[in-house]
Amino acid sequence: MGILLKAKQNGYLHRIEPILNQLELLKFRLDATTRTSVLKLAGEG
Repeated sequence: MGILLKAKQNGYLHRIEPILNQLELLKFRLDATTRTSVLKLAGEG
């Protein structure tokens, strides 16, 4: 998750949420609390 946050901070990504959605479709397990925290840190939640 740190890599995604850093990529957004550096302007490589506009949003993280669609990537998290794709990861979940690929069966990547992400706790709901962690997901919410990551989105808040990214300014998306």
